Amino acid sequence: MTRGGGWCRVVAGKYGQEDIMELTNTQRASVDGLRELADFLEANPELLDLTSHHTMYAFPHGDKANFERVALLLGPSAKSADADWYNVERKFGPKVTIQVTARREEVCERTVVGTETVTEFERDTDAVAAAIADIPRTAVTRTVEKIEWVCPPSLHELAGGAI
Repeated sequence: MTRGGGWCRVVAGKYGQEDIMELTNTQRASVDGLRELADFLEANPELLDLTSHHTMYAFPHGDKANFERVALLLGPSAKSADADWYNVERKFGPKVTIQVTARREEVCERTVVGTETVTEFERDTDAVAAAIADIPRTAVTRTVEKIEWVCPPSLHELAGGAI
């Protein structure tokens, strides 16, 4: 939809009214590119069988509140976390995901829930240095491959630029 010469979209606002959100030129170009990609894949479905999963990552800047605001845009979604990242994601079919991602410490609260005593075994660095100091070094000569990659010409070159 256009409004005032710019692109916009109508979204549900508070209390049932509609809010108009203007799209920047970059946002419009991105949406158009995704539609073009969908049309292309629909016309060339074999490529879908040869592609892997595709994830679009969104990294909201700012604080936890901004992360939550952006994550809520996804609507129905799933969360996950690992040692470094906290993610909220929404799947669009079997191979496409949008993931809102932030460093875990930016959006999660670290809480100590207990302690435990563990025994770890470490090498004494002074003993290791002393032990290997008396081991002689030996020169070893071997043949190693020198590699150069030669790739076939592109299909564009083979077709004289007609593809």
